[in-house]
Amino acid sequence: MDEHGSVPTLSVKNNGDRRVLLVGGEELLGAKQNRVLNTSVMVLPSVTIDVPVSCTEQGRWSYSSENFRASPTIMPRNSRMKNKRSVDLSLEARGSFEGDQGAVWDDISVMQQRAGVSSKTNAMRDVIDANWSSISEYTEAFQPVDGQNGAIFLANGAITGMELFSKEDAFRSIFPKIVGSYAFDHITNTGAQETGIEEASVDGFLKRLTRSRRSTYPSNGEGLDLRFEGDKISGAALVCQGEIIHLSAYDLSSTS
Repeated sequence: MDEHGSVPTLSVKNNGDRRVLLVGGEELLGAKQNRVLNTSVMVLPSVTIDVPVSCTEQGRWSYSSENFRASPTIMPRNSRMKNKRSVDLSLEARGSFEGDQGAVWDDISVMQQRAGVSSKTNAMRDVIDANWSSISEYTEAFQPVDGQNGAIFLANGAITGMELFSKEDAFRSIFPKIVGSYAFDHITNTGAQETGIEEASVDGFLKRLTRSRRSTYPSNGEGLDLRFEGDKISGAALVCQGEIIHLSAYDLSSTS
């Protein structure tokens, strides 16, 4: 992955002979600034494409390395949800996957306040690193079972979101990062109250998901980018050859 000297896109070349899935919300470390993928993208073999990103490190514009490397984490759930919805607005207005960069930086400042952390470069990675000991308790405690390719997440008894992948191995490899993204918000939301969870709540969430309004856009890579909004629900999915490759959905009534 190489940068163009501007924040909104990175150039990605797949030198292999298999498709490569880039998952929305994954952070990329290095180059002049750390970035986060604005949406999930499938890169075909022997193809170079531009992928949409946002900066997650406001105070640095100097090389820490020539290329990017994958971070061990994904952007926290609340921030992913907000960035996803800003991309929705950009798609509606301009057909672009560009996010609201100022809002991302503001959100990282809020993360620092909630976590009691100060980063010299306003870097999301610094905030997550400072909470890594607590986050790792969750990533170690939750493990996928055989055959699992998705999960619904709850915090304090309330549904917060859902992640679904087409392949079990893809889900298994990304699962610790996803758990960490939900765990961070739970850890830093000190005012939340524990409540019970009923099976009907899960059923209701899935029904709201299936009834949501949908919009479809060409992906920067293979396939289509599906966006949906509904009754207190928001999400996105990458669809290739009629198959959902990755789907994320968030319950808007929950902020933990």
